[in-house]
Amino acid sequence: MRARICLSTLIALIGLCLGAAPADVGFIIGMWHRPLTDDGARAAMWDRCERAGVTDLFVEVFHHGFTIYPSNAERTFEERPDLAGRDLLGAYIEEGHARGIRVHAWLDLLLWGPDPERKPDAPLCQYESRHDLRVMDAEGRTTRMLFVSPAHPEVSHLVTLLPLEIGRLHPDLDGIHLDRVRYPGGADFTRNPAGITAFIRAGHRDPSEDDSEANLAAWREACEGHLRSLVSQIALVVHEIHSRTIDVTAAVRAEPGVDDFTYETWPTWLSGGSLDAVVPQCFAGDIETITQQARGAAEIAEPFPTPCLIGLAYRPGDDSPSVSDQLEAVEDLPIQGVVWFSENWLAEEPELFDEIGAWVRGETSSPEAD
Repeated sequence: MRARICLSTLIALIGLCLGAAPADVGFIIGMWHRPLTDDGARAAMWDRCERAGVTDLFVEVFHHGFTIYPSNAERTFEERPDLAGRDLLGAYIEEGHARGIRVHAWLDLLLWGPDPERKPDAPLCQYESRHDLRVMDAEGRTTRMLFVSPAHPEVSHLVTLLPLEIGRLHPDLDGIHLDRVRYPGGADFTRNPAGITAFIRAGHRDPSEDDSEANLAAWREACEGHLRSLVSQIALVVHEIHSRTIDVTAAVRAEPGVDDFTYETWPTWLSGGSLDAVVPQCFAGDIETITQQARGAAEIAEPFPTPCLIGLAYRPGDDSPSVSDQLEAVEDLPIQGVVWFSENWLAEEPELFDEIGAWVRGETSSPEAD
């Protein structure tokens, strides 16, 4: 309880102390990356990144409820059991900086466990049995994957402490990268009892009992607000504690969740300038839709101070549009970079790194690269 009080007090004291966004660092070439434990495999990965002109690596540091550094399991989450106390994040930071590549801690913030039917041998997060933390529908059913509710105060507390712990242990980290800051979608999984209780205390009625247009509109705003507040809260404390030396960025779906069950209305996250970049994930299977997604996301972000990086995806063998076609589709947009999903997928065809590198070298005459 003492830690929770301290965190709440810290947030209150920080208040509205956010300053301006950091200085421009040029056109970003980023890649999402799932960590490798073998030193030789990582060295080969860094070589590939250098060939591609990668500036920023987004390393998956928190995935399915486990970290890749010696975390304090009593306060946040357990480290991956196979690492046995090894600080894999520290290795990535040291190696990346030696190559001149910035390293970000990629966090699957509200997804704490896999589907046990698909991954029966995966280790279980320490909160697996905490049904009260999970997302739920109106009948109390939850998802097979362990999605947790941002409306629950303990969830909000834990996922705010997590990046603070990472920054404390690794102050030389370049960024905190938030992902899965949304409800799972597919159906309405917002009915966690903690959220309903808070909604009623705010003067509204249980949405299961009052489905009037006004009450449901207020409920939607509350659900969107939980996500918006969580992003703002994390950015606020990380920036203030680390004097904005650690960026806070967020991966989002290409289309804002205005009318769906994800409640990820990410344009409302941008108006305060708390994020250092937003990364709309334009992961469609055809170049026309990717182009539309990227153009739409860039247009949404353009009026705001938050830089926009376009997320692209290529997986060999699944009929994805070519790397070159995707890069050409976004090169004239008002964006500050691209991030590829994922380095691990691209590594299946190593020549793709040379293809990206060639495009980067050709960007020197582009207005966005100047």
